[in-house]
Amino acid sequence: MTPAEDAKRYVLEPQRMEAMRIAFYKTCEALHLTPADALTELVAAKIVQLGTAGESDPERLCSKALAALAPQQKASLPQNILASK
Repeated sequence: MTPAEDAKRYVLEPQRMEAMRIAFYKTCEALHLTPADALTELVAAKIVQLGTAGESDPERLCSKALAALAPQQKASLPQNILASK
């Protein structure tokens, strides 16, 4: 693979970038995350992974990210909250 071909893997059209931005904020809102939360970085990574794999709909990006991150979010909850569920 040439450097130019390799670089094309990381170039995203503005519409896809906007969809990823919307999905990131919707996902963080759904999880009640702030920028200081450790899961915020995982949300960003998952949205980028899904977006670069071809998904461009913000709603689907958000729902797929939430589904993928569900085990991580449950693991990060305090044990007393998990016991009450």
